Amino acid sequence: MSLSPEEYREHLATTAVRAGFSFGEVALPQSHDVQAGGMRLHYLDWGNKHLPPMVFLHGGALNAHTWDLVCLALRDTYRCIALDQRGHGDSDWSPDADYSMSAQLADTKGFVDKLGLDRFILVGMSLGAINSLAFAIAHPERLNALVIIDAGPEIRRPGSSRIRDFVNGVADTVTIEGIIEKALQFNPRRDRPSCAAA
Repeated sequence: MSLSPEEYREHLATTAVRAGFSFGEVALPQSHDVQAGGMRLHYLDWGNKHLPPMVFLHGGALNAHTWDLVCLALRDTYRCIALDQRGHGDSDWSPDADYSMSAQLADTKGFVDKLGLDRFILVGMSLGAINSLAFAIAHPERLNALVIIDAGPEIRRPGSSRIRDFVNGVADTVTIEGIIEKALQFNPRRDRPSCAAA
């Protein structure tokens, strides 16, 4: 993230108010990298290592900051850790363009192994939900709970095509205002100030 700590704190405080949250203190996460299976994976750790761990996997074309307000809201109860999945955020792109489910499953396992996490809560949204479900199937003994958001056990082609078209369309957009317009067309229920703040 290119914001200074002061700008980041102000961004979180402003976004929280827009979302209807009220926080006594706006804490910031620590930014870290780990090597897992030859990949450098970046993550945000919201602290409180003595609390039960909760790992967050974002959706496609998003990043660990997707979970900022959620982690800020839960950090007094859980150790919140948000991962930038391969090819997203500040994590490495795959050198051989392997973004298969098995590669992402290996990343998730390598990541939680490096952090020494067991019996943790895994939360995934969209692409992250699919990757979370794959992890739960392969390693159910590692999880305390699984939370799946915006995905099911099967992929519906029209929905996935719509998301792919949106991501590809935004890639060609060169201005922030243009990206905001495309985001509002994709989801008219979003509001302009929230899109602009993100």
